[in-house]
Amino acid sequence: MIKTEQAPNKYPAGKNPSVLSPQSSVLIIRAGVLLALFSLALVAFNLAWQIRPSYRIDLGERLDRPFVADFNDREPSEKDRLDPTKKWDGTSWRWSVGESEINLPGLGSQPLSVTVRFNPVINPNPGLEVFANNNPVGIASIKAGQGWTEQSFKVPAEVFPTGNLQLKFKTAIFKAPGDKRELGLAFDWLRVEPAPVANGGAGRAPDRAFWLLVFIAVLAGLIFLTLGLPSFLALGAGGLAIAGLVYWLSTDRLSLTVLLERDLIASLIFLEVAAVLISRGVPPLLSRLGVAATRREGGWLATLFLLQFSLLYFAQIHPQFISSDLGLGIHDVQRVAGGQAVFTHELPDGRPAPYPPALYFLLLPFTIFSGMDDKPIGELIILANSLLAASGGLLVYYIAAHFWQSLAPGKTTRASRQAGLIAAALYAISRYPYYIFSQGNHTNLFGTWAFLLFLAILTGVLQARPLANELSSDKTRAKPMTIGRYFLPVAALVLVFLAHYGTFLFANGFILAFAVSITVLGGRQGWRTGLYLLGIWLLGLGIAFGLYYYNFTGLLTAQFGGAGNKTSSAFNLLNAATNIYRNSREDFGLLVILAAVGGGAVWVGAQIIADRRRWWQLTPVGGLLLALLGTCAVFALAEALQGLPTRYQLYLVPAVAVLAGGFLARLWGRGWAGIMAVTALFLFQFLNTLLFWLDRVLYYFL
Repeated sequence: MIKTEQAPNKYPAGKNPSVLSPQSSVLIIRAGVLLALFSLALVAFNLAWQIRPSYRIDLGERLDRPFVADFNDREPSEKDRLDPTKKWDGTSWRWSVGESEINLPGLGSQPLSVTVRFNPVINPNPGLEVFANNNPVGIASIKAGQGWTEQSFKVPAEVFPTGNLQLKFKTAIFKAPGDKRELGLAFDWLRVEPAPVANGGAGRAPDRAFWLLVFIAVLAGLIFLTLGLPSFLALGAGGLAIAGLVYWLSTDRLSLTVLLERDLIASLIFLEVAAVLISRGVPPLLSRLGVAATRREGGWLATLFLLQFSLLYFAQIHPQFISSDLGLGIHDVQRVAGGQAVFTHELPDGRPAPYPPALYFLLLPFTIFSGMDDKPIGELIILANSLLAASGGLLVYYIAAHFWQSLAPGKTTRASRQAGLIAAALYAISRYPYYIFSQGNHTNLFGTWAFLLFLAILTGVLQARPLANELSSDKTRAKPMTIGRYFLPVAALVLVFLAHYGTFLFANGFILAFAVSITVLGGRQGWRTGLYLLGIWLLGLGIAFGLYYYNFTGLLTAQFGGAGNKTSSAFNLLNAATNIYRNSREDFGLLVILAAVGGGAVWVGAQIIADRRRWWQLTPVGGLLLALLGTCAVFALAEALQGLPTRYQLYLVPAVAVLAGGFLARLWGRGWAGIMAVTALFLFQFLNTLLFWLDRVLYYFL
């Protein structure tokens, strides 16, 4: 037998160039996912632009706003539409001027048949010329007094090779008696229908819109990979995103292409950066702040942030979105820039109230980039509050994880992490913030976020080593930053007081309730915590009065002096409890409310297991949660007794999410049946919230 010797391996273990490292394999697979999404997007969007839907722009309705230019305001006015004595027949219109335009971006180059309905009304010389992308279009002559008329004309594909159609209407103008406006013709609607294509030719997609959508599809896949999804799931999620865009192109192409005209790519790049920062940066930060978190929790928290931010921000930047109070915030930012710091806006019921401007001062430095015009300031307000509202999920996770972890100190933190994630998920899909956003009440939402930030800071401070131990330790005495953290709640409380007047009232009631409850139920350390809370309250209140509320001493005295004029009754108390239940059910749904009740039972059970003799004693974060629930109940009762709307529901949202999160986390830990039940509940509530949000959006559209 001939023996052969193997040649010695000249490469160190694991360094053989013929074998890819795990990291290289992952990168290659991810690159393959992005390449597959790129190829799929090319094919899918090309096919989508071959679908040739019809379009109708109803002039005079709010949905026409992105498409019309240089027309007069919509008619009849909102007041006349709602006035039964006017007997409005449902016809809406806009008066044209000398040159008015209707722009239809993203149609795709294709032959079209366009029909327009107009009325000369009392125009003595109602001539009309039509131009498609500056090319004249033949149209029949019109006469004065001929009434509502429909005229149709053809637009060849070669007239708009870019795929974006601009229709220009030139008319002779006149001025009606008592009306200073220049008037041409009254336009009711415009309808665009596909015309027959010679030789079966296909339409050509607009280059800009097409490549923007392809880039969006690839960037969506990159975001999914950044969030930690396995490659095959990221590919599937990217495919679903492409399918959704194809459906949008097929059914409502104009709305999508109008949205693409905004700086959408910059927004999506920001989402990718946010996904990286949150998924990789938040877990170690939370761990340093006393709450365990892994990359998995970071990925889920980033997902929830992107979900809520996308729903809030992208709906509001669409040109068709209208909110009622955004203009007020825009003008207040401009007033602050002009030196005004004190506002006395009246409440909807006509009563004056302090209107603290913290939001406007915080936004002021960013106006260097946006400028001081109305539109960019409005977008700045929308962006800022969308970011803050979405970051609230991170704060809820921190509070919830601390709360459930404090009930079983020293034991595994997996359940507390799961409770925190589920609480953050429930917070992200709660309906009430979307309801407030649809009204444009950004100061109220900013106040709610500031209060949630205060709760998170207070939780972290109180769950650290007791204050008495910190002050008596020679080791920590040499670290001013360690002791200095006890002043962070003061700064946060001042921000709360200067954020919104309703939040100012609620925060005062909360911190007093917290101090009393922790003093009575906090055990031997409770009285120290209670004194600390009273100290930061007095300090924060003094600073807030010195900075702002001294301007309203008389008003505050009159308001509180007149409080309680209405008599109480058992019916009012019952009505308050009913309102709490009704509002919570509207925000979360019945199943989540039941889960929150179950979370309360789990809380009490954990207290009994930990110490049967002193089960009633509260941890600091337990006292915080109890005080939050109690303050919401008191303010609900105040609404019933005095008829004063306090919007306590905004402050109840995190408490319900924390309790429900703990109960559902226990259910999740029971195995696949529990996981499927919690997932189904989340998806059901998310769908309800999404439909609710769309309903609110459409309500303000129409």
